[in-house]
Amino acid sequence: MIKNNQPKFKQTETPLRQDYEGQVGQIPEDWEVMRLADSGVELIDGDRGNNYPNGSDFSKNDFCLFLNTKNVTGEKFDFSDCSFIAEEKDRQLRKGKLSRGDIVLTTRGTVGNIAFYDDSIKFENIRINSGMLIFRNVGDKFVTSYLYQILKSPYIREQFKEFSSGSAQPQLPVNSLKHIRLIMPSIEEQRKIAGVLGALDEKIELNRKMNKTLEQIGQAIFKEWFADKDNANNWNMGLLGNIARQRKERLLSNEDNAVVLSAVNSGKLVRSDDFFDKRVYSKSIKNYKIVKQFDFAYNPSRINIGSIGMLEEDIVGAVSPVYEVVSPKRNYHYFLLMFLRLNNTKEIIKQFSSGSVRQALSINSFLNIPVNIPPEDLIVKFNKFYSVLLEVIQENQTQIDILSQIRDSLLPRLMSGKLRVR
Repeated sequence: MIKNNQPKFKQTETPLRQDYEGQVGQIPEDWEVMRLADSGVELIDGDRGNNYPNGSDFSKNDFCLFLNTKNVTGEKFDFSDCSFIAEEKDRQLRKGKLSRGDIVLTTRGTVGNIAFYDDSIKFENIRINSGMLIFRNVGDKFVTSYLYQILKSPYIREQFKEFSSGSAQPQLPVNSLKHIRLIMPSIEEQRKIAGVLGALDEKIELNRKMNKTLEQIGQAIFKEWFADKDNANNWNMGLLGNIARQRKERLLSNEDNAVVLSAVNSGKLVRSDDFFDKRVYSKSIKNYKIVKQFDFAYNPSRINIGSIGMLEEDIVGAVSPVYEVVSPKRNYHYFLLMFLRLNNTKEIIKQFSSGSVRQALSINSFLNIPVNIPPEDLIVKFNKFYSVLLEVIQENQTQIDILSQIRDSLLPRLMSGKLRVR
């Protein structure tokens, strides 16, 4: 049971406690505050010696996963883009090998991302790179699952910022990390706090995995219906320009009711203010290009495999004037969306992109990508099926958003003792 708590506070405080409470407010009298250096948590650096792997040592599948910055995102691992090293290279490295229960922290560039190497991770051999650290709980003062939760808390994230150095590429030195201040309730209360927050994390992750599975089902059905050569043999070979056109309309003034959008690597067209920490677009959006529901947009000078996004919301959007906007023929939006995700299409985009230093995909090149055009009745049938999948995905995403808000509101209150688990 969780209940609101008006904690009792000590009248005589240690300097460390006073310093901590000066930043986050008072905490219960039966909780301690200690430096990370005194917590029984080891800080383990990655190997930076002569045997540190280089480009030729990496492969897409081998003995040991060698983490890169894309693998540690916010609060968890992301294994969508992995690099591996051979067993022989792994044996040459001295430090930085993960054990179950370890917590990984990014300490260079994007500082403060956290991931927990628990039993759910399928890889048995993992090493960190030189921009990461391992937290290994070898003492008896902390429950590891609680330590993971507190390292995600706003209190600790603020301290990561406090102890970081460098403006161009922030770094979090090991010696500075040792001075991070941790809140230590009793072991029993740590388990309860971690249990509540962990249950929310598990439900959020379950919904994410379900959505990923549903997306994979949609892609599999698309390939079966539209990418199978036996089916496509009876269709007309055409160009994307036969099922899509360039949209050239622009906003007339800043007062037009339009949402600024950006295409991101996931292949989505998202609200810029939601995705970026700061505004990355001009204060004036006059002359921005208009994007409507089911339109696609991309930046031709920054084209990559996943950065052609479709607007799913029924809103009027706007993208930077440098973008190209493509409006699909009626009913062909989901077909175009799935077609752009095919590996064959990605290879064609690479071939059609020009430039040796920075690849660019002109609107003419985009509209001249070859495609087998299926009959509209099959397109309509697929739309009905895929729309149902999207409804379930959206319901799951709504749950994720709500649960994330609950977790984010609970976390600081549980970590401060203002809300206690009984």
